[in-house]
Amino acid sequence: MNLVITKKYINLKTKGMSKAKASSFKEGALYALYVLVNSEHIKHLEDVLEIIYKVTNLKIDSLKSKLKTRKIVEARYLYFYISKKNYSEVSYKNIGILINRDHDNVIYGIKVINDLKNNDYRIMNLINEIEYRLQNVN
Repeated sequence: MNLVITKKYINLKTKGMSKAKASSFKEGALYALYVLVNSEHIKHLEDVLEIIYKVTNLKIDSLKSKLKTRKIVEARYLYFYISKKNYSEVSYKNIGILINRDHDNVIYGIKVINDLKNNDYRIMNLINEIEYRLQNVN
């Protein structure tokens, strides 16, 4: 069964559900499909998330949330930057989907970190720490 047919099936299954329930169902089902199709990349991206969780002391759920505190947004952007730098074959969309963000957020986050890393020693130290730990995981 290809992905397009499966998405149509998911849409059929949600008929009659409230908007909120249908949206939640679709999000979960599409994420499950994503995991099946891209399982090899998921492990690497989850490793990056786990390391960022340890380095920043933020819960992974807070990175997936809609919260926009500086510390959380910075951690998200670090996830985007490290993921794309180390796993360049993974698309922006696939990097973002793991924490409920679209490709535009990923591209912008990478740009912000690229701009900051040259002037902000704290950001550069975080990048170095995350990459060091990532090398020891793989």
